[in-house]
Amino acid sequence: MLRMDRNEVQTRRKYPVGWKLSVFFGAFILLYTAGVVLPLEVTPHYHIFMSRIWNWTEILTLLLAVYYIIRTKVFQWKQAVIALSLGLICLVSLFRDPRTADIIVTSLCVAAAFYAACRPYELAGVENVSIHTGIVGSIRYFGLGAAVSVPLAVLNVYIIH
Repeated sequence: MLRMDRNEVQTRRKYPVGWKLSVFFGAFILLYTAGVVLPLEVTPHYHIFMSRIWNWTEILTLLLAVYYIIRTKVFQWKQAVIALSLGLICLVSLFRDPRTADIIVTSLCVAAAFYAACRPYELAGVENVSIHTGIVGSIRYFGLGAAVSVPLAVLNVYIIH
């Protein structure tokens, strides 16, 4: 069924999952449209349109990731530990948000999406550098992320708000 080369995965059928992706893409479009069209009073948990749309998108992403994890029927401890660690870091970092349900959904989404995203790397035979980065590389990527995100955070807090 699968023929694996160094950097590619090919199947017998050209696009076997095209319709499934179309269903999820359609659901994203539908939820986005509903999030904009529906008044906020319909969902009293949300006070801002984008918060509602963002949370619904996370839920759909979580469902898509869980679907893919179940379909692959493969469990990797190393990836699971990293995914759970990322989910816990997300959970701890978002505790200032009073909407606990949204925090939990975001954390689960981060963990499931990371774990599900690792599998295509394995199928393609490509090394996932996000997992196999050493301490020096991790520090370099952290510095790069801080260099980009801190000025944007300052801009967001002091200029936009």
